[in-house]
Amino acid sequence: MASNVKACFRCRQKKIKCDNVRPTCQNCLKANTPGDCIYGEDAEFPEVRLLEEKIGRLQERIAFLENNGDSQPIMLHDPYPAPGRNEPKQVSDIGHHALPPSTVQELMRSFSSGAAEVGLFMHMPRLLGRSAQPLAGLSEHALALMHATRLIGAYLSADASLNDLQPVFLALTLKDLSAALVNLDPPAILDVLQTEVFLACYFFSTNRTVEGVYHMDAASAIVLANRLHKIRSTRFPVLSDSRDDIEEGERINAFWTTFILDRCWSPVLGRTPIFADAEVRGTEIDTPWPLSIEAYENHPLPAEWRGFKTVQRFLFDSPFSNIEQGPLALHAKAAALYSQARTAAQVSTYAFPQGWAELDRRIEQFIKSLPLMNSIRPTDHNMKSKLLIAYMLAYGAVIELQKPFDRHRGVGTNKAAAAAFDAANILNQIDIRGGMLVDPMVGVVLVSVANVLVRTLRARRQSAAGPGSGSGSQAGDVDGIMLALVHIRWTLGAWGERSAYIKDQQNHVATLLQGL
Repeated sequence: MASNVKACFRCRQKKIKCDNVRPTCQNCLKANTPGDCIYGEDAEFPEVRLLEEKIGRLQERIAFLENNGDSQPIMLHDPYPAPGRNEPKQVSDIGHHALPPSTVQELMRSFSSGAAEVGLFMHMPRLLGRSAQPLAGLSEHALALMHATRLIGAYLSADASLNDLQPVFLALTLKDLSAALVNLDPPAILDVLQTEVFLACYFFSTNRTVEGVYHMDAASAIVLANRLHKIRSTRFPVLSDSRDDIEEGERINAFWTTFILDRCWSPVLGRTPIFADAEVRGTEIDTPWPLSIEAYENHPLPAEWRGFKTVQRFLFDSPFSNIEQGPLALHAKAAALYSQARTAAQVSTYAFPQGWAELDRRIEQFIKSLPLMNSIRPTDHNMKSKLLIAYMLAYGAVIELQKPFDRHRGVGTNKAAAAAFDAANILNQIDIRGGMLVDPMVGVVLVSVANVLVRTLRARRQSAAGPGSGSGSQAGDVDGIMLALVHIRWTLGAWGERSAYIKDQQNHVATLLQGL
């Protein structure tokens, strides 16, 4: 007998009559989509329910890792203790009032220097103003955010004594975050979401991907549940809890920051992205491309500024448009292209998959539309770092799209080789400093670049060894490729001083070079 409830999720989306039979209605059975036959208050967001189940499983695993399987109070140990600093630290060693103001100020200075690389989407002046307030009496969500900023500050600091505070701030952040998630009311949403993003970026950079996935998925669930992917949509009612333009801008940028995490890391980890941009799943993306936080502050958002199929139109509309060239917008667009290329490349024949040629052309158009690295002011560190990752993801997308043909031929295609050389040349246009924090995805792409260059090098050597080859030019090509590979290894080593994940990518490149 049909239940006296609303139609299931799929029938409501398709606007067809549902017989309400559980567990699966006839429409969903015929369409072979039982996973979309969902009833109840979760029906509009089935992805959230699935994420919550996955998060629950991951949280059990993370709790085991953090407690080392022990039910006793957590004792935190520095994994690389210096002489004389072998005693474990307890979370209670640092209370809400223990840190002197000068230490807090130093932590926040360190945080400010690299916050853009760990997913900051909030208004920095407002956040710094809040950090100056006493922690006593703050809500759990505010405490979690404040401890997360101090965690990032300790992580980025060149001061070893501040560096050593990471385990303590991490434990405090996780404790307050758990309490904040119990009652996630509207005032807490942005604080909790920013904390989840900080933790995801921190764990990915420190090569703790299990924990990184958990916090990335938690951030994605919050985004979907609060419809941040449909802000200012032309298709859905505009519901905004924002106090002003700055907070609305924070919500827009929060979505795109979470989108970037999902679209970059999911393919790398062999997962399907959560933000699949699919209407049947309720993940369609209408939120307009992000602006810089200063733009929201200085220019009131016009009422007619609306979004519609934002990512789909960027990927597939003709003619191509790349008007929005703020740092976060370029990063988000490059992430969309990279994710789409990895998906399109999952074929095993010579046949071009549907849309392959159009995507190949769109990536090329995007690269040509990017600002030149040397056109950016040296003081604009945020734009330089985002432009670096935009170029890397775009060249990485070219390489990924060529992989089906590489697998058949056993060597890199000319297009993949050209993209690899272009990516290596980008490294000559930036200031590479030891201790500098770089998005770990740069390391992922540079390993792909190194693989293409190694295959190209071997092919050139074979060609040079053949009869009648022009040995002079071939030798020059070989020397140039070797120089590029050594430069990549050195660059990853410099950036690996700050990021354990990038250090791991350097080890991959070093292994490749050993075989040459």
